[in-house]
Amino acid sequence: LPYIQLLWHKLNGQNMILDLIAGYLSGCVAVIVTGPLWLVNTRLKLQGVTSVDERGSSNNNNNTMKQYYKGIFHGLCTICKQEG
Repeated sequence: LPYIQLLWHKLNGQNMILDLIAGYLSGCVAVIVTGPLWLVNTRLKLQGVTSVDERGSSNNNNNTMKQYYKGIFHGLCTICKQEG
């Protein structure tokens, strides 16, 4: 009970529960917006990077990631179309 009363307690004219909800919603928006951007950023950086197998060998020419995304907006659209 004291915790609920604390949440509803007004501090300098502001309701603490509204501040809690606003913080929660802003955190959700930040995660939803930045998640896809981090994904495209990582994939753009890995284009042209040669992968290495468990033995440390990179002799195979098939393990180089080719350039697939032209930019961040092209990457976002391509990933959205192909992966949902």
